[in-house]
Formats: sequence, C-alpha cells, structure tokens
Amino acid sequence: MNHLWIGTRNQGICRYDPLLEKLTKGSYSFFSEHSLARNFVLSIYQDNQGIVWAGLSGGGLAKYDPGKFQFTTYRQIPNTRNTLSDNMIFCMYEKNENELMLGTQNGGLVNINWPAQKFTAYMNDPANKHSLINNTVYSITEDDKKNYWLATWGGLCAFDTGVGFTGFTKNPLTKNLYSVVYLKNTNALLASGPNGLFNFNLADKTWRTCNDKSDYLNDHTIVGRYFLFAG
Repeated sequence: MNHLWIGTRNQGICRYDPLLEKLTKGSYSFFSEHSLARNFVLSIYQDNQGIVWAGLSGGGLAKYDPGKFQFTTYRQIPNTRNTLSDNMIFCMYEKNENELMLGTQNGGLVNINWPAQKFTAYMNDPANKHSLINNTVYSITEDDKKNYWLATWGGLCAFDTGVGFTGFTKNPLTKNLYSVVYLKNTNALLASGPNGLFNFNLADKTWRTCNDKSDYLNDHTIVGRYFLFAG
C-alpha cells in the first residue's frame, strides 16, 4: 500500500493515498478506546511486516489496524512493572520480527518482546558503568555487527545486548545528540545535535567533522532531527 503517513502536532495522524487523492484522519475521541490516545504525534515507524506505529506525546505507543483505521494503545501504567517506562516516544526501531525498541523522553530505552508480552526498560544507573548514559533517547540505528547505536541527550551510546551500554562522550561538541544513522559504505555513523553534523568512525571510535565539498557546512550549522536514506 503506497500510503503517506503524516504525524501532526495537534490533529492526530493522517494517511494520504496519492492514487485516490484521498486523506483519512485518525485522532483522539473521548468515545472510542480505539482512537489515538493523544493528537500530538512525535514519531512514525513502519516495521518489516507493514505494521505502522505511532509514538505519541504523552500518549504512549499506538499500533495501527489497517482494516478499521483503529489503534491499539500501549501506555505506561503507574505502579506496574511490565509496562512502558514513559509515554513520550521519540523513536522506534525494529530489532527483529518479534521485538521493537523505543527511545523515550525520560524512560530510557524500552525493548518490547511481543510473543512474551514483555516490556524491558534500560535506564541510567550511576552505580553501573554499563548502563544507559542518559534516559533521553532520540534516535536508534544498527551497524553490520548487530550493535545498536543511540543518539541521547548525553551523547552517543552503543548497545550490545551481551555487554550493555558504552558511552562515547569525550567530544564536547557531541555531548547532546538528536539523531544518528549508520553509513554502511564508510563503516561510520552520521550524528547530529545542537552543534551540527559529525562523523563517528567505527574502526577507531573517533569523531570527525562532516565532510562537505560544497563548503556549506563551513559557514552554517545544520541541526538534523531526522535522517532518511532515499534512492
């Protein structure tokens, strides 16, 4: 289905069909438990099975039902252990066909195992050097070695499921990051934060300024919130 999904700040989520030139809107309704929990959409993600997920501002995670244009909502439930750790969902990443990872505003990294219906939250623990470096996770990517890389408000963080988390925070210019993407052909990461765009070499774990033959970056700072490869 060649649909365009649009997340809005206060009007919910829209699905546009370019062939039919038709827009369908889904938003919060007090009278329906299958409507969006909130109308402020922070993130949209489509997994390999074609399921569309929406991360909501204060409303948790919404799963789209294509047959009825309805949503199933997963939220943080107070005083409950097996639940979301935060209802602010900044990003999503499909770990495999059974697991979905979420980056949250204050609840760290959440891993959801759907067959087991298990929600696991990874958060910063000052007493554990292998814990998540910061509980605000904006972006997730994966390299060829199945390592996950997180753009957090504490800098770049690697996640190895067998070891834990490792922070790369010595460069003051990359102390706060909004987005990260794996550049396969160069074995590097492209990351962005308030100070602009930077490359992180995965071979020697060093930061470099982003190369730009047009010289535009020499005079301008680009703060990238999202990355998308197209082509």
